[in-house]
Amino acid sequence: MLELSNFINNYTVWFIVLILSGLFILGLKLGELCCLFKKAHTKPYLGLIPIYNLYKLCALVWKKQIFWYMLFSLGFACIIFVPTLVCTIIGAIYATIFISLLITLRVKTSLAFSPSVTKAVFMALVPSIMGLNIAFGSSIYRGARNWKKTCTNWLAKLWRYYNVYEKCWLISICTLAIILGVVFSDPESARWLTIVEIIAVLGGCSCELLLSKQSRWAYIVSFIFYDTTQTIVYFANGFYVSALFEILFWIPMLFISFVVWSRHKDKHKAYITQVKAVNIKRDLTIFVVTLIISVGVGLLFTQIGSIAEGLSDWWYLDALANTFSVCNGLFLLFRFREQWVPWIGVAIVEAIMWVLSGQLAMLVLSLGYLMNSTYGFFRWTKYAKKSDSEEQKMIKPTPTPHKK
Repeated sequence: MLELSNFINNYTVWFIVLILSGLFILGLKLGELCCLFKKAHTKPYLGLIPIYNLYKLCALVWKKQIFWYMLFSLGFACIIFVPTLVCTIIGAIYATIFISLLITLRVKTSLAFSPSVTKAVFMALVPSIMGLNIAFGSSIYRGARNWKKTCTNWLAKLWRYYNVYEKCWLISICTLAIILGVVFSDPESARWLTIVEIIAVLGGCSCELLLSKQSRWAYIVSFIFYDTTQTIVYFANGFYVSALFEILFWIPMLFISFVVWSRHKDKHKAYITQVKAVNIKRDLTIFVVTLIISVGVGLLFTQIGSIAEGLSDWWYLDALANTFSVCNGLFLLFRFREQWVPWIGVAIVEAIMWVLSGQLAMLVLSLGYLMNSTYGFFRWTKYAKKSDSEEQKMIKPTPTPHKK
C-alpha cells in the first residue's frame, strides 16, 4: 500500500505521463494535417513541418494572409502576461482576435472538405473529434468556399425548417426566460448562474422542438447546450439527485439514443426518425408504476439525506422528477410516442421545484416543455398512425382475378 502511495505521489511519473499524452495528441494532429493535405492533392509530409503546416492550411481553405494575421495577433496576445493593466487589456483583445480566427479557420477547413454546415458547427465546438472524422473519413477536398454565403443559406434553410407555431413558441419562451432571468434575478446570486440558466433555456427549447420533429440531432444539441448547463444549475440550487441523474443516466443515454435513432431513419425522409405508439391502457399503467417507484426512490434519498446535508430538502420532488425522467429516457431510446407522457410529468414537477427555489427563467422553460409536449405527442401520434396504415397496405394481399 505504501509503494502504491509513493507511486501516486511521484511527480516524475506524472510528468512522464503528461509528456506521453501530449506527444500522442500531437501525433494525432500531425497525422490529421497530413491526411488533409493528401486529400487536397498536396505533399502530405508538409503537415509535419511546424508553423508552415498552418500557413499551408490557411492557403488551402482560406487565404494566405490569414496566417500572418494569426501570427501577429498571437504575438501581441502574449503581452497579456505583463503585469500592467494596459498590457493586460491589449493582450486580451488580441487573444480574442486570435481565438476568433482559429475558430473561423476550423469552420473553413470543415467546409472545404465537406458541404455539411452541421459538421462545420461541430468542428468549431469539438475540433479534436470532428477534425479526425474529416481527415480519416470519406470527405473530399472541394476547395475554399464562401463560408458567409454557405452559413447564410444554412440559416435560411433552418428558418424554413420550423413552422409558424414552432417559431412563435421558440422565440416567445426564450425571450420571456431571458427577461425574467435578467430583470428578476436574485441580487445575491452569482451573475454567472443567470447566464448558465439562459443557455440551458435556449438549449432546452431547441432540443424540445427537434425532438417533436423526430430529429436525432436533438441529442447532440441537448448534450452541448442543455445537459451540461442543466447539471450546473441543479448543483447550484441543491438538486443533487437530479444532477447525479444527468451525469450518470442522461449524458450516456444521449449518445446511445443518437446511435439507435440513426439506424431507424424514415424511408421517405432521411432527416427524421421512425417512431411508434403504444395503446392508452399501457400509458396509464406506466404513469401509475412511475408514481409508485418515485415514492420508493424518494424514501431512499431521505435516508441518504440524513448523511448528506441538504439532500433531503427536496427529496420527494427530486425523486419524482427523476423517476419520470428515467421512464422518458427509456421510451425515447426505443422511439415510443409514450415518452411524452412521463416528460409532461417532469415538466409539472420541475415547475414546482423552480417556483420553490425562485428560478423564474427555469420555470418558463418547464412551462414551455409542458406546452410543447402536448404538441409533440399529437405530432408523433399522427406519424405513427400514418406509418401503421402504410404497413397495412403493404401487408394486405392483392385480390387475384377469377378465371371465367
